Amino acid sequence: MITTITERIREMSQEYGKKIAVSMGDWFINYSELVVEIDKEAQKLKKAGVKEGMRVVIVLPNHWHTLRLILGCFQIGAIPLLLSPKYPPKSVEKIFQNANA
Repeated sequence: MITTITERIREMSQEYGKKIAVSMGDWFINYSELVVEIDKEAQKLKKAGVKEGMRVVIVLPNHWHTLRLILGCFQIGAIPLLLSPKYPPKSVEKIFQNANA
């Protein structure tokens, strides 16, 4: 059976609820908390008009908030396109055009 990443995280939260799912230095989040954060992010995206199959360009540094946004996209079936904040604006614009984002 095919399972999405967010479905798998949800399954893991049932088995490993309080175990650490993601850690960054001294910061961490457990599986149960991660599911709640994914759901919150998915709702924010839906409220912003993002729908299944839409591309969402993400220009953020490597951080927990970036991961949460990516997983929120996966939750609603949107396609996250990750770009480095270090890309020059002209390159970003060209990528936007090529991706129909």
